Amino acid sequence: MANHNLSPARHDARQLAVDTAQDVAGAAKDIAASEALAFTTGSNVSSAVIVGTCRTQRVDDVVMVSGSVTIDLTTTGASVFNIDLPTIGALAAVADAAAISGMYLDADGDVGVIVGDAGSDDAEVTFSATADTARIAHFWFSYVAD
Repeated sequence: MANHNLSPARHDARQLAVDTAQDVAGAAKDIAASEALAFTTGSNVSSAVIVGTCRTQRVDDVVMVSGSVTIDLTTTGASVFNIDLPTIGALAAVADAAAISGMYLDADGDVGVIVGDAGSDDAEVTFSATADTARIAHFWFSYVAD
């Protein structure tokens, strides 16, 4: 019988059953809403420290990561730091490092890109700093996990 032909009480009961089944299926895929990420400093970056909570979410084999970080620079110019991939999903293969893609934006208006570093299985953040001051930056990227 179609849902539109059911009485309101039966419609609610059927919808509750559907919602419960979806919750059970979703719970099997749930990953902690947040987890600490580790940063590795690179050229021109003297420190990188998490601000607040970084968010990770996995849907099937795609992992999405976002958060904020305080970056302290040594000078202006090309700057690089790495973000260790969260434990909720390692890269499916080293070749999949090319599938990491994302963006970086800081409080000074500097914009950067996030790509995969096949040598370390990390997300590599590259940007050009216009000032050598500490700043808060926001990042988001996704990749294919195993």
